[in-house]
Amino acid sequence: MTYPQQTWADPRLETRPSSIGGLGGFASAPIAAGETLLILGGTPQTQSEMEQTLADYIRTGRYFNAMQVEEELH
Repeated sequence: MTYPQQTWADPRLETRPSSIGGLGGFASAPIAAGETLLILGGTPQTQSEMEQTLADYIRTGRYFNAMQVEEELH
């Protein structure tokens, strides 16, 4: 499931290898304090809902992204 109308990233953001390990987020041009750089859309889920979603995706071999936004909410 995607949310193109709700998800947006500033084109000045780049993901590339980091000198401290793995991948890191970098700016390709100056960014002023307070600018919005990323908006993530989606449907909030409780911990138990997320566990069921994960089980469903594993069972069907599909892929999804999730982010925890607060304790017990993804």
